[in-house]
Amino acid sequence: MFRCHEPCVLFVDDCFGHKALVAALKGKEFSVVGFHEVFGKEQNIKDEKIIPHCAKHKLLIVTTDKNMVLRHRDLLNQHQQCVIFTTSNAGDNLGKWLPGIVNNKAKIERTWKKREPPWVGRLHASGHLEIFDLMKYTEYDSDTPPEKRRKKKN
Repeated sequence: MFRCHEPCVLFVDDCFGHKALVAALKGKEFSVVGFHEVFGKEQNIKDEKIIPHCAKHKLLIVTTDKNMVLRHRDLLNQHQQCVIFTTSNAGDNLGKWLPGIVNNKAKIERTWKKREPPWVGRLHASGHLEIFDLMKYTEYDSDTPPEKRRKKKN
């Protein structure tokens, strides 16, 4: 049985748009590293640099880039990197995503400790968090629930 002995530390990607989410998560007893704490004021840091950095330092990437998983599947798999992504990046990221992350703290930490990487989590605006094995996650899982896809085909 897999067991991770490293603490679960979230790496909050810069796509959230502000440092307030990092501060709010720290205030809710999360271990968090913000993009700005690692890369300072650097702009346009590519995922190809972020993913190896997070893997090396055992950080769980939290991002609003819902396509990161599909775009960089091989790199994530190579580094055994886990990612939690949001279903959209529109609107007030702090008010929209903070409650979902906080309400899923136990699930996130349990998954980090007990599920062998690489895995991905999809956080919905409703607060629901789904967990997938990275290599089994497909574009069909990405946006449209199966019942809606069936209706589109008909």
